Formats: sequence, C-alpha cells, structure tokens
Amino acid sequence: MFYEAIYRPVEIKELNSKTKKFVGKIIALQYGGRIPGDKSKRQHCYIPYPRFSAWIAERDLKNLNNISLVRWKEIQKNF
Repeated sequence: MFYEAIYRPVEIKELNSKTKKFVGKIIALQYGGRIPGDKSKRQHCYIPYPRFSAWIAERDLKNLNNISLVRWKEIQKNF
C-alpha cells in the first residue's frame, strides 16, 4: 500500500541536515510494519521515498492517507 503524509518529527534536534529538508513537507511512504525493537508492538512505521531514513514512526507523520501508485510517483518527482 502507498501513503502520503506530512513529516512532522517529535524530535528535530537529532535529525541530520538531509532529513531536516523534509520536515513539514508531504512525503511518499510505504508501510514498513512494526517499529523494530518495540516490545509493545503497537507502533507502526513507514518507509519514506526518497530514502532519507530507514523508517519513520507513525507518530512523526501527520495527515497520513492511503494513495494511488500514480499519486505516490508524483510526490517522488518533487524531490
């Protein structure tokens, strides 16, 4: 499944300069499963495209929406 969301990380201080460029912008995502190492298994994560991070926690995404492959590719073209 393909998704779009606004990237709004809870912790901005620890982000590298490449990742900071995406804060506040709509990014293309794919579902990545549960957060690695999360013992409660409640937190979901998503894989961003372009790949500026291995995965992003759901709590760092706003307005997460399911989208078509065509829309997903359009978002990628912007980067």
